[in-house]
Amino acid sequence: QNIKEQVISSALTEWAKRSPEEALEWVRKNGETHPDVVTERAKLGIINGASAGNPSLAFKLIGELKIDDPKDAINGMINQTQTAAERTALLENLRGYLDTVTDPKKREQLERSSVMNLAREAAEDGFESGSKWLESAKLTAKDLENIGNGGMSAYQLKGDDPGKWINWMSEKIPADQSKGGIHNMMSTWAQQDYKAAGLWLDQAPAGPAKDTSIRAYAVTVAKYDPAAASQWADLLPPRKE
Repeated sequence: QNIKEQVISSALTEWAKRSPEEALEWVRKNGETHPDVVTERAKLGIINGASAGNPSLAFKLIGELKIDDPKDAINGMINQTQTAAERTALLENLRGYLDTVTDPKKREQLERSSVMNLAREAAEDGFESGSKWLESAKLTAKDLENIGNGGMSAYQLKGDDPGKWINWMSEKIPADQSKGGIHNMMSTWAQQDYKAAGLWLDQAPAGPAKDTSIRAYAVTVAKYDPAAASQWADLLPPRKE
């Protein structure tokens, strides 16, 4: 069944990229008579495919197709973006969609997860391209807070980009809002390449971002090199940490 759903979903995604209206009409005709074929996963495939060329339609389909969790649909749409222009169009339509969500808590959760995932997608393009897009995206103070709290995963980042993103967060987001994101970024970086992360940390300017990075680095490498972790921890200001 899982393979069947995967094949159908992939086919509908590609169909919707070429002709979203035709793919949608097929789902409308077969949804009630063949519920085993037109599953939630298949519906998400339609939305993902439509989002590439028609994000406005894709967001409307979340309601029409009665998607159980809009977050799944939106995250799938974000994963389909290939260019900065597509990401911008998706963000603009996302804001319009969020205005239709009447539950404040649900809206906040959707906004938070969506903005964080868009930022992560941008970061994977490389720091220069990703930061340029974020600068042009007209992010709100709330958007920046959401990015600061969650950060951008370092797993798909290359070279010294994690260090550049730590600097970016420290410059663009208030220190009390960026601690979580900086901590997550450094923890992941230290797991991937503790030598490169340590070299960056050694040269980083003093300040809240460095203190947060030191704490994350020390905790991460402690299980492998407790002596080095202790030396880094000794550099933290005399606080509870």
